[in-house]
Amino acid sequence: MDLPGETKNYFAGAAVAFSIVVIVNQLLNFLISGYDANTVISMEVHLGMVQLSAHVIGGFLAGYLVAKKLESDYILSGITVGLLSYLFDAIYISFFGNNFMPEFWALGGFIISGAGGAYLIRKKQIESDKKEDK
Repeated sequence: MDLPGETKNYFAGAAVAFSIVVIVNQLLNFLISGYDANTVISMEVHLGMVQLSAHVIGGFLAGYLVAKKLESDYILSGITVGLLSYLFDAIYISFFGNNFMPEFWALGGFIISGAGGAYLIRKKQIESDKKEDK
């Protein structure tokens, strides 16, 4: 099955964003494996903040890279990558669990940061067009 070019880019971006989240989740699981349940519960807010940071960084990087590759529909491409990343994340969490933050924050982190990364590329393109016009 051969996907159209834009669809391949969207899935590749979602894989980049999701891979960052999976690596952070696995690292957190490794770090908390020796603690008892009460200690893990007391660290839940901090673990959730680390996971949210991974979602934001992954979404931003993926939105940036896909928008740079496609060079059209910047914000839409960032949002699409964010939604696909969230879909991958939701499937992962439903199978393996170990999520320390609400899924709403994961969705928001992926979508907002994906659109932000795409917007950064758009802003750079506008600035370069202004320089060329001078």
